[in-house]
Amino acid sequence: MENNKTQKIIIILLVLALLVAVGLLAMQLLGGEEELKGPSQTAVIEKNETEELTPQTAGQIRIKINPVVEVKNDTLQNLNFCNYNEERKLQCKIKVGEEYVYDSGRLEPGMELKGDWVAKPEALESGENEATAEIYSYDLEDNPIGQTNVNIVLNKVD
Repeated sequence: MENNKTQKIIIILLVLALLVAVGLLAMQLLGGEEELKGPSQTAVIEKNETEELTPQTAGQIRIKINPVVEVKNDTLQNLNFCNYNEERKLQCKIKVGEEYVYDSGRLEPGMELKGDWVAKPEALESGENEATAEIYSYDLEDNPIGQTNVNIVLNKVD
C-alpha cells in the first residue's frame, strides 16, 4: 500500500515537472522577443530635412546607418538609421551572434532614428561586437516587400 502511494506521488511530481518545462519553453518561444517591439519611448527620432526622398520606381531602397555604433550606458549613441524612401517604411533589427539586441520598429519615410536603448545589453561584450543590421522594407500599409542585411560593429564602451 505504501509503495503504491509513493509511486503515485512520483508520477504526479514528474507530470508537474513536465508541465513546468513545457510552460517555460512556450514562454521562451512565444515571448522571447517581446522586449524587441519597436523603439523605446526615449528614442531620438527626427524628421530628416536635408536629404531628398527616393521614389520607389526602381525597386531599390535607400538607407543610412552608421557602420560603427557606440553603445554607452546601454544606449545606441549614434545609430543614425534613416529612411530615405518616399513610399516605404523601414525596420532595423540588430543581431549579435544568434541574439537580437535591438528592434527599431517601423520608421516612416524621411525619418531618422539617431539613438535608442539596447533591448538586451547583456548580449554585448565590452569593446567591439560584430553585428548584423537586418533592414526590413514595408509598403505604407505595412505589407512586407523585402529585406537586406548590413554588417555593423557595436562598440560597447564601459
